[in-house]
Amino acid sequence: MTHDWQTARVSTRMDVLRQIVDPSRLGDEEVTHYDIPSIQETGLPQIQPANEIGSSKLVARGGELLVSKLNPRKGCVTTVAPSAKKVLCSSEFVVLKPRRCDLRFAYYLFLSWGVREHLSALVQSATRSHQRAEPGDITKLTVLWPDAVTQQMIAAFLDRKTAAIDQLMEKKERLIELLQEKRQALITQVVTKGLDPSVPMKESGLPWLGAIPAHWRFLSLKRIADVDYGVQGELDRTAMHGTPILSLPNVTIDGRLDLSDVSLRLLTREERATSLLHRGDLLFNWRNGSPAHIGKTAMFEVDGEYTHVSFLLRIRPLPRLMTPRYLWLLLNGLRATGFFASSKFQVNVTYNQSELRQLRLPVPPIAEQVDVGERLPRLVGSYESLTDCLRKSVDQLQEYRQALISAAVTGQIDVTGEPA
Repeated sequence: MTHDWQTARVSTRMDVLRQIVDPSRLGDEEVTHYDIPSIQETGLPQIQPANEIGSSKLVARGGELLVSKLNPRKGCVTTVAPSAKKVLCSSEFVVLKPRRCDLRFAYYLFLSWGVREHLSALVQSATRSHQRAEPGDITKLTVLWPDAVTQQMIAAFLDRKTAAIDQLMEKKERLIELLQEKRQALITQVVTKGLDPSVPMKESGLPWLGAIPAHWRFLSLKRIADVDYGVQGELDRTAMHGTPILSLPNVTIDGRLDLSDVSLRLLTREERATSLLHRGDLLFNWRNGSPAHIGKTAMFEVDGEYTHVSFLLRIRPLPRLMTPRYLWLLLNGLRATGFFASSKFQVNVTYNQSELRQLRLPVPPIAEQVDVGERLPRLVGSYESLTDCLRKSVDQLQEYRQALISAAVTGQIDVTGEPA
């Protein structure tokens, strides 16, 4: 099918836009901001005041293709929608304006495995988790281009097929969310009421908590743990040397650590003395743009030296009063109930160190905390097994979606007979 396709560089079909703006000059004007973390997490840009954006950005106007230079194998690619607001893009994107090609076809082309693998092989610099392609590698890329009509047909075909796949994945993801909610409800019940429903209870005096076992204590967090901020300053994702520094994306919504994408930071002597993480430390998210994420907490159980950004409060439980696993379960249990998002202390989706230190929590005897940590995995096992099966199914659909895109943009699928 590809015998009449033409081989040509991307630069012959698309122009690179290089206009740069300093966001601070726009004051508090709301802009549409395409940043890589938002695109990777939601596929959508952020709407935010320009003066909240830290460094110079590229300008777009709508109808462009954004191709990330970072970690090209991940395929962080998106199109810019028309907007009544000014559109700013991370300088880690290459902004491409179609001149002799269909925008949607180019979008799928840069999502295909062949392009992603080729660019990944050309990266010029790398840390453990950050690789960067040069803009020239992207514009000089030579690929096969069908005629304009065929490009539109392929793009329309992939729009329909990927939409159907995405819809099915969304249904499975929703089932996963429901299972996670049931799992979390069980965990919350156990860490606030205990494993034995027959024990005498007493009122905690807090509406969000209700009754707790009568033999449990009720202490503020500052009595049972040391709480501190992390390292100040913006992340430099280009750093080649230093200590791995954990940030907000490294703490997942279900309270796990994701170390697949970690920046490096050169620490001062003072920072090394105060901010290196210990096994059993908890990382509490006190600042995030989404109320659903406020209070998510991960437990640090990793060998080697790591530190963390200031937006993650480090909580170090006192061994004689609280086990790390129990406190991890308890804080994530509270987050799942919406406690942190609705707290009277919370302002503009933040929850600072002083407020957190005053938080009063139920404290069972250490033996019970250990028992909960050992027995809870068995109690929630069925939920986790079903969740694992669904996640494997989602992964398989994602692989099929990727294979379909790659086959279509290389002419391995005849889309001429497909319904419009």
